[in-house]
Amino acid sequence: MNKILHALSGATLALVPSAALAEAPRPVDTVVAESKDSGTLTRSNPHMRAVIEKLIALGAKPLHTLSVEQARSQPTPADAAKAVAEDMSGAPAVPEAVGK
Repeated sequence: MNKILHALSGATLALVPSAALAEAPRPVDTVVAESKDSGTLTRSNPHMRAVIEKLIALGAKPLHTLSVEQARSQPTPADAAKAVAEDMSGAPAVPEAVGK
């Protein structure tokens, strides 16, 4: 069995051109990176669009523009989803108890 797996792994690597393995990561398109909307809002369903809009309203900035510390301290998509749920229900979201 190990010989078969070894042979298959070699065959799989042979299918990937060596240039693709050595290719440098592509840079982020600056037009998309600097725009407020990369098209995600137009492609999203209404519920996800509300979460993304709330995340923007909470002041989240693009991660690639922040230091690690700044990125960790900004609002998360979970914060935005919780805020949307609170806006829709009119009350703070309370987690449901699931165990004893």
